Amino acid sequence: MVMKRLIKIIFSHILFYSGVLPGLLHRQRKSPKIFIFMYHNLSENGKSGLSFSVFRKQILFLRRYFDIKSLEDAALLIKNKSYFRRNIAVITFDDGCKSFFKLAYQFLVENRIPATVFLVTDCAEGRNFIWTDKIRLLIDKADSKEVDMQLNSRLERLNLAGSKNKEAATNRIKKMLKDLPDSQREKKVTLLAEALNVKIDKRVDEFMLTWPLIGKLDKGLISFGAHTVTHPILAKVALKRATEEIVNSKNRIEENIRKPVLTFCYPNGEEGDFNSNIEEIVKKNNFLCACSAIEGVNTIDSNLFALKRISTSERHLPVFTAKLFFKYIRQ
Repeated sequence: MVMKRLIKIIFSHILFYSGVLPGLLHRQRKSPKIFIFMYHNLSENGKSGLSFSVFRKQILFLRRYFDIKSLEDAALLIKNKSYFRRNIAVITFDDGCKSFFKLAYQFLVENRIPATVFLVTDCAEGRNFIWTDKIRLLIDKADSKEVDMQLNSRLERLNLAGSKNKEAATNRIKKMLKDLPDSQREKKVTLLAEALNVKIDKRVDEFMLTWPLIGKLDKGLISFGAHTVTHPILAKVALKRATEEIVNSKNRIEENIRKPVLTFCYPNGEEGDFNSNIEEIVKKNNFLCACSAIEGVNTIDSNLFALKRISTSERHLPVFTAKLFFKYIRQ
């Protein structure tokens, strides 16, 4: 795997810096598509999220070779079956991390690049962290080199030595806990904190966007979408609660930003995390579209309430570019 990854990096760099890949992108006009890029937390050094320097390179690259549009404008193209000549890029941020304001916002404003931020309203109100962020904060703060944790029916020893192992452990725990009922998941998170001998000493407003800061953002450039109240896996809760999570998050955001909220994002958003019943609830509550976390691109024939997105975790711009071209654009 390491050798395969190294070969991919070297090959991508050769194609990129020789001008071959940029040339192919510049000339490509066949069957243009809508690429919705999915960001979460950014960091200055890349240890607790994608580094700002990588984010900046990705966005400047997209601005050169794609038409960057707001999510709402891109969704209208799909809704109206409108023709477009170039590949379209849409920038989205899940959860509403404060790093969006600290690192991304000014850069986006200076370059007049629209973006959508999906808000979890309990976080915006400073009530609580999302459970996935609790896990990440605990693992990031841990001094332990390993931790034993009961996942499914067996005890697993997770390696926490170094940032890459911590990231892998975080993702492993999140994957194994996502299908649990809320109370059981919360208990597991508490047990993890005890095993690591770590407490979350941050306030929610230190880590997440809250209403006072949200109110200062340029609403003409930055739009806000609903991402539920508490970030549950919607397909795993009763339809009554799913409806409340969707509708109440929309209402709370609209009350605070005084603008219609037209976009939604399914928590976690992978296959099985939402279904046709959940999509129908979103449709009935005056949303224009909804984003998943299912990897892929969109066309004018795409389902507006199950839009696919592109992961942005790749740190090497040539590899990021090669993935876009060979996996999606060339199709």
